[in-house]
Amino acid sequence: MRPLFYQYSNDTSAVAVEDEYMWGDNLLVAPVIKKGLSIRSIYLPEGKWYDFHTGNEYPGKNRVDFPLTIYDMPVFAKAGSFIPMTKPLISTDNYNGANYVVRYYPEGKSTFVQYEDNGLNSKSLKEGKYELITYKGSKNNAKTTVSLTRTGKWENMPATRTMRFEIRMNAMPAAVKINGKSVKITAETGNTNDAKTTCNFDNKWLNISFSWDGKPVNIEIANQ
Repeated sequence: MRPLFYQYSNDTSAVAVEDEYMWGDNLLVAPVIKKGLSIRSIYLPEGKWYDFHTGNEYPGKNRVDFPLTIYDMPVFAKAGSFIPMTKPLISTDNYNGANYVVRYYPEGKSTFVQYEDNGLNSKSLKEGKYELITYKGSKNNAKTTVSLTRTGKWENMPATRTMRFEIRMNAMPAAVKINGKSVKITAETGNTNDAKTTCNFDNKWLNISFSWDGKPVNIEIANQ
């Protein structure tokens, strides 16, 4: 959690912002700190940004008047970012790293490395008992690609995981391949079979779900 000027020190407008913060490198949070507001003026630094809740796109180096609701704090994801998430938990004691939902906002080339260990051993890093999951993405006019690899291991690490990529796209793509194999795109939504590879397009999101055994995965998406 850091002020904007830590990451955008050459942006004089960002340096002057005192009521927003970065959560890691890729999420910008604009908390509502005044009672009764229905609109919040938010400054977005350079680049392209997406409303985390709706997927709506906003240009950077720009101030926007953002409509507020009582349900969601304004949060924006930077274009090019990967945001790994997991299912809601009552306690982190129940976290086991067996399922991930990863949002990806394609833009240029980007990489994100996710660290995992068993959450119990304070010497995991020193003893090498950890895992690094690497997400790489690229986008050009013709194609969007996503790759998934991992190194390392930790005690009781899941042998397989349920993976779900939520990829922000303006339109349904022409084709999707996973490790060279074509996958049918549907317009269906709702629950998916964790053991089956599924792919659907829902409004602004291409959702790809599959069971991952830790071997490299390469996803190719042919843009419209």
